[in-house]
Amino acid sequence: HPSRDEDGLPRRMWAGSRVQFLAPIGLGVEVVRETTQLSATNKTGRSGRMRFETLLHRFRVNGTLCLEEEQDIVYRAAGKNAALSPPDAAAVAPEISRSVFMDSIQLFRYSALTFNAHRIHYDLPYATETEGYPGLVVHGPFIATLLMDLFLRHRPQAAVKSFSFRAQRPIFCHDAFTLGLSPDQSGGDLVAIDAADALAVIARIDLA
Repeated sequence: HPSRDEDGLPRRMWAGSRVQFLAPIGLGVEVVRETTQLSATNKTGRSGRMRFETLLHRFRVNGTLCLEEEQDIVYRAAGKNAALSPPDAAAVAPEISRSVFMDSIQLFRYSALTFNAHRIHYDLPYATETEGYPGLVVHGPFIATLLMDLFLRHRPQAAVKSFSFRAQRPIFCHDAFTLGLSPDQSGGDLVAIDAADALAVIARIDLA
């Protein structure tokens, strides 16, 4: 994502996405991505000024629209984070669950795989001393990837039509967390529950 240093908002977070899978994308094909800004809103929170942006990405192959994604990005002012609010207990009991533990090597590899240079995911002194986190932050899209993986382990032949996820609170390196799935006829609801038993990510998958 482009830097917003000129606005005094150098920090950013990926708050959520909504993805529509419209046509298959084959290996080795040329893909054209078009990006449009749908909205931009300035607000002030406990940690200072923030800017909420929603971007629309369209991916085409030979002119055919294959995938659409709306991304919600939050840009924030420099300085350390305010203390995390007390967690609300996750009032969900997923039918299927899987325990996950993240170390710094996995976070580094995911950053490399996705060309993500955000230092909160691999630079511990920066994450703790500059941004005020208690540790390295697990990527929101990494958690979303694991939730999609959990669903496909349960329904390996499923044709996914849409996938959406929204981050509620961060998960940190070396904290065990739980992935949960409550399947239904049209897809399934998914959650990531952090080490404090609070909802960290909520997601939904719908089938074609």
